[in-house]
Amino acid sequence: MVKVFFGPIHKQIDSVLVIQFVDAGIIWVHNSKRHWELTGGKLEPGETIVQAAVRESYEESGAVVQASATVPLGYYVLPTGHTTAVVSAKVERLQAIPASSEIDDRQVWFKPVPDAERSFHDDIYAQIFQHIGWPDE
Repeated sequence: MVKVFFGPIHKQIDSVLVIQFVDAGIIWVHNSKRHWELTGGKLEPGETIVQAAVRESYEESGAVVQASATVPLGYYVLPTGHTTAVVSAKVERLQAIPASSEIDDRQVWFKPVPDAERSFHDDIYAQIFQHIGWPDE
């Protein structure tokens, strides 16, 4: 089991996972190569966690997020050592999904996507949803 550590981030971060809030809902994106997932991706050289969260939000879902509307929640470390920051972000507005994106659909859900329809079947999402008060299945 991969444990999500909630609180200050004191590690070198490789990627971000962004929980994008639209009112009480969360944006889920459908990856054309996988299934439904939350947005996220690798940090670019010299990029901060917040900058990556803002960029990935737009690149993957067309969501416009201001840096001031992001909150780092914590992080998790995969068995390979890859470390991902978990960030919440309030979406200012939605634009079209960029044509260069691997995402072919986005939806705002007011409950978690059923596990069978998700790209990833681990307990990372469940830990995050419990932390933010969103019941998982």
